[in-house]
Amino acid sequence: MNGRTKDLVLRVLDSHRIMAIATNRPDGWPQVTTVGYISDGFMLYCFVAANSQKRANILLDARVSAAAHPSSDLVSLLRLEPEIFSLLDYSKGFGHSELITFSDRDLDLHLADQLHRWDGQAH
Repeated sequence: MNGRTKDLVLRVLDSHRIMAIATNRPDGWPQVTTVGYISDGFMLYCFVAANSQKRANILLDARVSAAAHPSSDLVSLLRLEPEIFSLLDYSKGFGHSELITFSDRDLDLHLADQLHRWDGQAH
């Protein structure tokens, strides 16, 4: 792939947030679903329900086709920085919850740990 094509593909992936993803069902028929996605370079990430037909199809046959759609005013990506997180932990009893407070330092350390280095060197 030449540099111009690579830049175009990355620009399209980064400027959209909705894609149609097509999979093969067990009976051989295609199934298309619209999902929200985010991209990290050429890597695409989307959420599907753990018990969904889409996930079952991908586990059965990993070949998929995807088409990015222009985002509409109906969808937006939000970045949330928590101050308090309520953790519901049933392993400690029914309805047990703990309130966890985040400091700016907690968030800074987490974000630093998430930085990607594509040159193979440690950060």
